Amino acid sequence: MIVLNPIGVVRSPHTEKSQIPKGPGARHEAEGVLEIREDLQAGLDDIEGFSHLYVLWIFDRSEGYELLAQPPTDDRPHGVFATRAPRRPNPIGLTVVQLLGRDGPRLRVRGLDMLDGTPIVDIKPYLSSVPAEDLRRGWLAEAEARAGPRPSGGTVTADESVAVIVRGINDAWRARKYDDIGRYLAEDVVIAPPGSDQRIAGREAYVQSYRDFDAGAVTQAFSAGEPRIDIAGEVAVASTPFEITYEMQGQTYHERGTDLLVLRRDAGEWRVIWRSMHSEPA
Repeated sequence: MIVLNPIGVVRSPHTEKSQIPKGPGARHEAEGVLEIREDLQAGLDDIEGFSHLYVLWIFDRSEGYELLAQPPTDDRPHGVFATRAPRRPNPIGLTVVQLLGRDGPRLRVRGLDMLDGTPIVDIKPYLSSVPAEDLRRGWLAEAEARAGPRPSGGTVTADESVAVIVRGINDAWRARKYDDIGRYLAEDVVIAPPGSDQRIAGREAYVQSYRDFDAGAVTQAFSAGEPRIDIAGEVAVASTPFEITYEMQGQTYHERGTDLLVLRRDAGEWRVIWRSMHSEPA
C-alpha cells in the first residue's frame, strides 16, 4: 500500500469552493503561503532561485470519483483524466504557482486555486523543455473557439478566440489530425497558394492541401509567433510570423514568412474564409 504523508498545508484566501475562479478565461492570481513542516525545512534549500513551482496537493474535501466530468470551461463531458476535475480515482491536484519569497519554512506564492488548509504532498521546481509550438490544448482549444467573444471582466475576448483558432490549425497540422483542421474553416474558404495565381476553394480542398504537403515533404522544424489580430465588426485578420525547415525531393529548404488568415464570425463563431502565405528563404 502507498501512503502519502502531507509535507505541509496551503494558507489560501479561498475558504469556499465558490471563491475560486472557474470557467473560460478564469485567472488564478490569489496570493498565499505554502506552509511546510518544520522538520522538512532543509528540503527547501536553494528553492529561492526558481521563479515558479509545481505544487502537488490533495482534494481532501472531495469524495468518490466519476470517469466522465463536465468542466466549467465546456458544455460537453470529457474523461476525468483529460480534465482537472476534483472527483478522481486518486484525488491529487497539481498547480503551478509563482514563488514570491521564502520565510523559513513558509513560501509566499501567487496563483493559488486551492482551499485554505489543503494538504500539500510535494513541491518541485517548474521546468519545461517543451517548445511552445509543440504544445496542444486538446478539447480546451475547441471549447474556447466555440465560445467566441465574451463580455469584458473576465474572459475570452474576440482577439483570444481568433488566436485559439490560429494555434488550433497549426496544432492539428503538426499532429497530423487533418480532419480537426476542418472544424475551424468556413465551407467556402479559399486558399491563395504562395507564388501562384491559382485559388483553392472549399473546406475539403483546404484540408487536402495539408495532406498533400506532408505527403511530399518532411518537416524538420516549425515555429510560429504570436498572431497579430485586427478585428472590424464580423471580420478578423490574423497575421502570424512563422519559420519552417523541410525536406522535399532531396532538397532542404529553410523559409520564414507570414501566414495570413481572414476570418468571418457567423452566429457567434469564427471561421476561416481566406488564407494566403508569403515566405522567402531564411
